[in-house]
Amino acid sequence: MELANLERVKDLLLTLAKAQRDYKTYPPKHPLLVKRREELFSKFDGILSKSNELPLRIEPEALFYGEKPVYTNADRRESIAFNLHRNGVRELRFMKGLTRDELDGLLFALNEELATDDADGDLITLLWTHDLPHIRYDATDDVDPRLEWARDPGGALRGYLASQRELPGTEKFAAALKFEGNKPPRDPRADVAAITLADAEQATVRRLLEEDEKRDLILQVIEILIEVLRKSSDPGQTRNLLGILEAVVEISVEERQFGRAATILRTLTDLAPKVPALETALRTTIAHFAEPKLVKTLTDVVSAPANSGLAAIDELALFRYLTLLTKAAVVPVAEAMGVIEDRKIRKVFCEALAELVKSDVNLLASLSRDNRWFVARNIAYVLGLTKNPESLRILRSLATHTHEKVRAETVRAAAPMGAGAREIVHRALSDPDRAVRILALEVIVPLRDDSTPGILLAQLGERNLEAKDAVEKRSLALATARVLGEHALAPLSVLLTRRASFGAGPSADETRAAAAAGIAAIATPAAVDYLKQGKSAGDSALATACAQALRDAKLE
Repeated sequence: MELANLERVKDLLLTLAKAQRDYKTYPPKHPLLVKRREELFSKFDGILSKSNELPLRIEPEALFYGEKPVYTNADRRESIAFNLHRNGVRELRFMKGLTRDELDGLLFALNEELATDDADGDLITLLWTHDLPHIRYDATDDVDPRLEWARDPGGALRGYLASQRELPGTEKFAAALKFEGNKPPRDPRADVAAITLADAEQATVRRLLEEDEKRDLILQVIEILIEVLRKSSDPGQTRNLLGILEAVVEISVEERQFGRAATILRTLTDLAPKVPALETALRTTIAHFAEPKLVKTLTDVVSAPANSGLAAIDELALFRYLTLLTKAAVVPVAEAMGVIEDRKIRKVFCEALAELVKSDVNLLASLSRDNRWFVARNIAYVLGLTKNPESLRILRSLATHTHEKVRAETVRAAAPMGAGAREIVHRALSDPDRAVRILALEVIVPLRDDSTPGILLAQLGERNLEAKDAVEKRSLALATARVLGEHALAPLSVLLTRRASFGAGPSADETRAAAAAGIAAIATPAAVDYLKQGKSAGDSALATACAQALRDAKLE
């Protein structure tokens, strides 16, 4: 086995484990999940295109490729290897021709089995129901293969019936309950050997006990309450049960147990359309958690200092909880972001908010007019996450905001949305703030139109060009080269060689370096030859700029 192949298999299985977690966390069309799905399929396709199959031997602690372990996970609750092994799967083979839908089926089956306690929901059955022709598995069962009837069940049955053929009906049953010598069987509970566990069996029992200790007892009680609620026909009882569930969610949030809160909220959300008699009451309860006072409590909880004694924040669980709130939570959640200092937590809020409004971005329109600059900046960031072109109407108004950080975030948010963002980026090219101008230069190329070259050339010819710093000059030269192509060679060469206009000094050298970098970015033979000629020029500043540009662009 080649080491390179082994490393590719390890990388593939790491991606498979990430995909399993992502499939539990994100809705089917979430951009992150779509990206992960394509990444996983690409890696499988890369391996299977060079061989007919990828066989994996399954042990409780690891997956093996040949004799080498290629996947381990110490957390048995999350371990793919342990989950497969405890369900009797001993080998998993991925065959050439594997499809994206089959990978979906495998991951759905793994997650569905982990999420259910139903005895009928075993993994082997789930794999079979998903119809996975290019994913094959060898499974075992709990029967000792050394037993005679296990080796030949048909022969054992025929032998037994033949031995009993001459006995009267009632005696057949009596004989079945007796051992040799017509003695009644002993009670195995009196025989210590009959209940002694092997080492492997003891380890299994310990594992099951550990898993049971880790289960959330409150969620087990909630499952019972939900079942009672589902079957309830008494309005008073329904109100009481919903009141209990509301209290549990509120307490869970206060304790940072966001996973539990999200699980309950998801259960209620899924139950609402399935039980028409309870739908109104359930939706009222769900809407309760979007109220401003509860969002404020949530904000206080996630903003509490590290020494507050609260549990660490599970960011994925927090994201799940936020996305389960109704659209009524959009405004209070958006306002809450302004007081959350932890950037990672604020990012979770933003991503959840984008998920809530992605199909109705106008919910953020009023907040975009907030006079607090940081609220407007957050709104621009969230609108960018939605990837919804309808956001551009709001972003156009934010592009003229008085605060430069809002305008910069607006350019970042709008740029990926295509031609509709051109107006915003063109405006930003002449922004009063240097950072906004540089950002616009970096994103202008895919948004260019017939007017873009004129704007860039005008800036190259401005008298205040020398007043700009080195970074902005370079960004302007590179943008001009990428937008105009070889047509940029003439104006950039003027900047490179017109020493009399610049004089000497650091600023002039920066301008020459920027022009040379722009010519190198054109990268045509004519541009490269021009720089090579400049490298040999008698002007030392010109020669230095040309040589550096050629080295940086790896053109020599």
